[in-house]
Amino acid sequence: MKTNKNSKTKKGIIDVYYNEIYEVYLAVANKDVTLKQLQNKYTFSDGIELTDDILNGSCSTTTCKDKNTDAIVILVKYNHESHDKTRNRRTELINVISHEATHVALDTYELCSQNVCFCSPEPFCYLQGWAAECIYKTLTK
Repeated sequence: MKTNKNSKTKKGIIDVYYNEIYEVYLAVANKDVTLKQLQNKYTFSDGIELTDDILNGSCSTTTCKDKNTDAIVILVKYNHESHDKTRNRRTELINVISHEATHVALDTYELCSQNVCFCSPEPFCYLQGWAAECIYKTLTK
């Protein structure tokens, strides 16, 4: 996409990460990825076409299915920064990443039929940290 000198080029990015321990794919889409682009790659996990519900809020996490491979993929779709001008952009991004990474970890545990165990939380915390790192890598490109 060409732009004039005074505007930025919008680049939709969808990065896919694989966690070998939990055997789960994580797809992270930045704010420039369109619903149509996502619909071309993914459906909801039950095979129904993605709807614009995933564009609600500043970010969303959804369990999907890859159309080409039938693999289950947890999709994090970043939509926009807050419109609240009093919020710090960096700390807001940290909040969003942490929040969505926790959804990724919980969804992964649900896919594996595992319960979060408070007696041994380290595996959950490592998974949440991995997800946060993946989300950060994509959203800061």
